[in-house]
Amino acid sequence: MIASQSPHDTDPQAVARGDAALAEELGLLIDGATTYAIYMLDPHGRVTIWNRGAERIKGWAEAEIIGRDFAIFYPADDIAAGKPAADLARAHRDGRIEEESWRVRKDGSEFLAHVTITALHDDAGALRGFGKVIRDITHEKAAEAAIVRREHHLRSILNTVPDAMIVMNENGIVASFSAAAELVFGYAASDVIGQNVAMLMPQIEARDHDAHLRKYRHTGERHVIGNVRL
Repeated sequence: MIASQSPHDTDPQAVARGDAALAEELGLLIDGATTYAIYMLDPHGRVTIWNRGAERIKGWAEAEIIGRDFAIFYPADDIAAGKPAADLARAHRDGRIEEESWRVRKDGSEFLAHVTITALHDDAGALRGFGKVIRDITHEKAAEAAIVRREHHLRSILNTVPDAMIVMNENGIVASFSAAAELVFGYAASDVIGQNVAMLMPQIEARDHDAHLRKYRHTGERHVIGNVRL
């Protein structure tokens, strides 16, 4: 728990001790966030604080990065385009910016980052510097892209198979609806995807549909209705 100084305690030494304790605890908190690169810049963009997460994600140790211009973290094309200075100017103007863009590690490799830059001001409103929080989202975005590729592949298969094909999840919600299924059932895929597959069944079978799915989830036993396998 972070301690705070009582507003009634005016002893200078006590206030100083309280401020030092608070600074230490905040430092521990920031350093413990190893899944995020958290660091501070002075108003000119030089690194002043560097947490362990920044060291892990970017590769620079604190001793070798303090005092360096933060432009070193940008790809060469972005540096040539003046993006580092432009980002600080935007953060200064708007108070905060957030984006997904490429950044550079010490070894020269690049990674896709979720970046937040916040302008920091003192009580008088003067700019004291900037706080940056960066998360490496390279693998996350790659996984999302892989899912999209699989969905496109499945969709291309569904659109070429002559039989009506429907893909649903374990709750009976339609995820894919082939071109042939559109012809057979008379619904557009956009009307069916996201709906319960029971909408495609005669009323008497639709009433039992949820019960069949519940049984399947518990036993793995499929239930066949006419020529339709659920």
